[in-house]
Amino acid sequence: MEVRLQVIRITARVDGSGHIVFTRGAVHYVHKHWEPPTNVTFDGKPWTDLKKTPEGWKDYSARLDLGKAWIVERKGRDTIALETTPDGFSLYLCDSPEGSSDYEVTLAIPER
Repeated sequence: MEVRLQVIRITARVDGSGHIVFTRGAVHYVHKHWEPPTNVTFDGKPWTDLKKTPEGWKDYSARLDLGKAWIVERKGRDTIALETTPDGFSLYLCDSPEGSSDYEVTLAIPER
């Protein structure tokens, strides 16, 4: 049985902490400490308004099993973590050392 996956790559310049909330209907960033991320891309496209769902997410998210998402690859000097939620998952980005740094994460989400 072949499992079909949606692969998503997110990049950002991070100086502080927060998380990206993924649900079938929306994706948005929740800011916690220091500065919000800058130079954010979602699947290679600029994501400038982190309160608005990236273009295209609603087109394919309904067929995904968000509760089974996982991190395929991560790059950054501090924390990148994924936690499942009742409605999907949250992706945590935390840069605690002084100054900002570049982060990159590749996620895999199986189809239902």
